[in-house]
Amino acid sequence: MRYLLLFVMLNLICPTSAPAEDPPSQNYIELGFDTVKVFDFKKSLREEGKEVPRFPLKTTNALIVDGIYRDSRAKKAGLEYQDLIIEINGKVLKSFDEGDKLLQKNTYKDELKLRVIRREDDKWNWIDVTIKPVSELEHLRSLFTWRSLLDENYRECINSTHNEGPRYKYTDDNFRLYLREHNNEPLKVYLQIVKFLPRVSNEVADKFDELGKPGFLIQTDKTKYRVTVFNPTADQLRELNRKIEDLKNQFDASIKKVEAAREKQDEDQAIYQKTIREYDTIAAKYKKILSQKTKFMDKVIVIEGAIASVRRETLVSYYESLPKGLQKKFINLTTKLNKENNLSNEFLLNMESSLVPSVSVDREREERGWKQYDAPLRKEQLKMIKDIVNSQRVLVAFENAPEKTFEVTAAQKARMKVVLALFEAEGGKLGE
Repeated sequence: MRYLLLFVMLNLICPTSAPAEDPPSQNYIELGFDTVKVFDFKKSLREEGKEVPRFPLKTTNALIVDGIYRDSRAKKAGLEYQDLIIEINGKVLKSFDEGDKLLQKNTYKDELKLRVIRREDDKWNWIDVTIKPVSELEHLRSLFTWRSLLDENYRECINSTHNEGPRYKYTDDNFRLYLREHNNEPLKVYLQIVKFLPRVSNEVADKFDELGKPGFLIQTDKTKYRVTVFNPTADQLRELNRKIEDLKNQFDASIKKVEAAREKQDEDQAIYQKTIREYDTIAAKYKKILSQKTKFMDKVIVIEGAIASVRRETLVSYYESLPKGLQKKFINLTTKLNKENNLSNEFLLNMESSLVPSVSVDREREERGWKQYDAPLRKEQLKMIKDIVNSQRVLVAFENAPEKTFEVTAAQKARMKVVLALFEAEGGKLGE
C-alpha cells in the first residue's frame, strides 16, 4: 500500500459540472457513481423553461449517470458519465423509482450488472457493464482521500482522511481520527481536535508547567479525559518542579526551626546543633535540585537547537528536490505565510492542500484564535477512543474555556470507527 499511496492524491469524486439548478441526485459511494432520474431531469428542464433533449425510446424510467468517482469500482468497470441505466441485474426498470431501490440494496460485496445506453459517434449503443465486488480492505480504502504534505518536522508524508469528514483541518468543532504514513515507517493513526475560540488565551494556566500547553477536556458517559501534546521533556520538568516545591517547603520549615532553636540554645545546645545539621542537609539538597534544573534546561536548549537544525536540513533537502518552477512557488507561499498580515481564510484553506509545511499554517491559525490538538494516538489513549465511540454523549472543551463545549456527533463517531478499522487492517502501529 505504501508505494501505491505515493501516486494517489485527493481521490474525491469529481463529476462533470452540472447546471446551476440540478435535479435531485443519489450518491452511491460504495458503487462509485451518482445518478439522476430521467423523470426528474426532464421535469427540472421544463420548470426552467428549457428544451428537453430527445432520449431513446423506453427510457422514461432510466437513471442518468451524473458523476463517476475517481478510481472507483464503477470507473474501473467502464461506466461513463451520462450513461443511461435501463436494466439492473437483469431487471428492466418499469417505474421511475425502481432503479434507486435496486441500487440501494447493492453493497461492495455484491456484483452489479448494468445495461446502459451510451451516445457514441452520433448513435445510441446498448452496452453491458459489470461492477465487480471488492474485498473489505479495498472497500475501506475507497472511503478515504489521500493527500501528500509536509509534517511538523518538514518531512513528506501521506495523510488519509474519511471522505465524508471535513475537507479542511481548520473546521470548527472538528473531532476526528486520520491516518498518516511516512516512507519505510508503520502507518500511524492521529487524533485531531480543533475549536475556534478567538477571545480565549492560549497561555499556559498556572497549574501547568512552563513547557506544557493547555489541552482539551473530553467528558464521556463514564469518564473525563484530558488530552494535550505528549511531551516527555515537560513530564521530566514537571517532576523536577514537584521535587523543588517539596524541598522548598522543607527548607522554609527548617529555617523556622533554626530560628526557634536559636532562642533556646542556651537552654539546650544539643537540640540547636541538631537543628543546624538538619538545616544544612536540606539546604544542600535544595541547592542540588536547583542546579539539576539549570543543567536540565541547558540540555533542553541544546536538544531543541539540534531538532531545529535537523528540520532546517530536511526542509532544504525537500526544497532542492523540487523542480525550479515549484521552488519559486514554494518560496513565495512560505514568505507570504510568514510575513503578510490579514491573509484571507480562503488562502489559508488552500495552504492546507499545498506542500507548504503544515506547521506554518498552524502558527498562523493559532494567532487567529484557533485551538488544536493534532498528535499520534498512543496506546494508553486507545481505551479513551473506544469509550468515545461507544458513549451516547461526548462533550469536548478547550481547557482554558471549559464552558464553551461542543458535542461529538454520531457521524464523527461512525467515521472514527471506520478509520480504526482501516488502521487495524493495514497493520498500523500506535505511538508509545
